Amino acid sequence: MMALGTVSMVLVVAVFFASLVRTATGFGFALLAVPMMGLVLEPANAVGISLIFQIISGLPIALQGLSRWEAWYAFKLIGFALLGLLPGLMVLLILPPVFARFMLVLSLLIALAMIAGKVTFKAELSLQKWTVVGLCAGFMQGVAGASGPPILAALHADTRITIVSKRRIMSVFFIIAGLLALPPILLNMPETILDWELFGLLLSAMLLGILVGQRVFSLMSTVAFRQATVALLILSLALAGYPLISITLSLA
Repeated sequence: MMALGTVSMVLVVAVFFASLVRTATGFGFALLAVPMMGLVLEPANAVGISLIFQIISGLPIALQGLSRWEAWYAFKLIGFALLGLLPGLMVLLILPPVFARFMLVLSLLIALAMIAGKVTFKAELSLQKWTVVGLCAGFMQGVAGASGPPILAALHADTRITIVSKRRIMSVFFIIAGLLALPPILLNMPETILDWELFGLLLSAMLLGILVGQRVFSLMSTVAFRQATVALLILSLALAGYPLISITLSLA
């Protein structure tokens, strides 16, 4: 068991960097925060804390200049994601933590392959594609609080959408998906994990991350946005894969 000071420090660093990246790109909070927090917390607790600050940090992006089309796109994604949300939550709360880590790694690998390979959709998503994207996103939101990889792959493949719109659509989606997934996770999270003092520290780290992230986004081009996405997915993959490698080595 790690010392409380070490745990708090890891959580503060995780929330700061996750908020910075989320503000700069519109995604990535859970992709960074959950693996980092998972180094000192059980996956379910890491997902719970990540969801709280994922929701709060997304509000400034989602509420600034949101168009009706962007809102419709995000809500359509949410509708299809509901198909996978409940199964994902059941997996998180019932199966061993190692399964959630494995699913996160698999999801990151698929998204990385699609985005790095510049896979594109030449027309509006069909009902079948909407269903697949939503099902995968909902499942990953439930099992790891990280619906980002499927959503990222779909938005980057849709060439009609600008980076500003992608950022807002992702923020709206993650806020609503987080709100839907949060209650059952909080009910199973020990009260001692997040007290008011730690909450204040994490909130301050989040606000600082938002300020820095907004500055980064203002300097980012379309090419830089894609490059940042690939780099973040690689980093998240390393963070998510480390515990699995450690477990494998310990069993060898």
